[in-house]
Amino acid sequence: MVTKVQPPTVGTGRDKRIPSLDGIRGYALLTVMVVHIVLFRLTADTPAYVSVHHIGMVAVSTFLQLSGFLITLVLIREKQRSGSISLKNFYVRRAVRLWPALWGLVGVTALLGALGYVEVEPINLASALLFVTNYLDQGTDAVLGHTWTLSLEEQFYLVWPVVILAIGYKNLPRALAIAIVAAPLVRVASYFLLPGLRDTMIYQFHVRFDTLAVGCLLALVWHTERVQKLLTKPWPIGLVAVFGLIVSLFGEVLLGKKFMLVAGFSIQNIAIVAIIAMAVYHHESLVGRLFNYKLIKWLGIASYSMYLWQQMFLLTPWGILQYWPVGLVATLIVGTLSYQILEKPFMNLRNRKRKQAEGSVPLAADVAVDK
Repeated sequence: MVTKVQPPTVGTGRDKRIPSLDGIRGYALLTVMVVHIVLFRLTADTPAYVSVHHIGMVAVSTFLQLSGFLITLVLIREKQRSGSISLKNFYVRRAVRLWPALWGLVGVTALLGALGYVEVEPINLASALLFVTNYLDQGTDAVLGHTWTLSLEEQFYLVWPVVILAIGYKNLPRALAIAIVAAPLVRVASYFLLPGLRDTMIYQFHVRFDTLAVGCLLALVWHTERVQKLLTKPWPIGLVAVFGLIVSLFGEVLLGKKFMLVAGFSIQNIAIVAIIAMAVYHHESLVGRLFNYKLIKWLGIASYSMYLWQQMFLLTPWGILQYWPVGLVATLIVGTLSYQILEKPFMNLRNRKRKQAEGSVPLAADVAVDK
């Protein structure tokens, strides 16, 4: 029996979100928070530290792949509608989406730093606001270090639309495939040519671009007959995902970061993209429904604000916040407030402007996302 094709298109009725993606984000957020709760109670020389940290990085890589996937679908949509891509409109939409919540976090962090509640240097604040944490601060600051992921994404946002315009839509899949295959070579070259960055290069765009690129490639080939036929066979792809995650985990535990640079990140990327593809395509299956529970979906919708605030409460707690249930509850409360006050109004404004610009032209790859 052939499974019915489930492309990532707009849903019916009031729910116009791509199935499973919010749930994947929700589980990734929960993973990051649990990992930070555990890591706060471990030291770097603890045997379990590497494996716990690795699991957290898988969750972060999932966020990155989803960004590549969704942003590429948005750009495909615009290309289909107007025949081109407006860089100005794209960058404005990215700013409206990312800046308000980030400014809220950085502003509060600066205030707490001035009052002596947290340790934060001006360079940390500036690098977070300028989206260069992954190169300047390099993820070392306990309060804002996690903004390296935002920096990596923003650098991707600056480059990717330009690449699409320069290369041309038809040439993109082949160009992405070449870049993904070449990524380990770039990592190895960086390791030997830039020895001063060895400890922090896993945060940097030139080393991790393939994580985003794999998500972009999935969006570009999703509607092809070969991919749709492949996705009708869930068990082989599921085994690839599980095997890939296990190999990348034990590879880093046994062989260290060198394994991740040479092969680990590539194996991990394949595993994650398999999970994303299967969760979207088979969202009505028993396993697929795990990614579509309302609570998990809501966490995914608010995951940006939650992710921004979780590190302050889970990795740098003070007073009563040192007790993990309190820190977790504080993250959920403050993250929800940030989403409702700083994210949602600007997203609604952006979506209204987008609707006015797009009109009612039907699109084969029409998507509704909060990216």
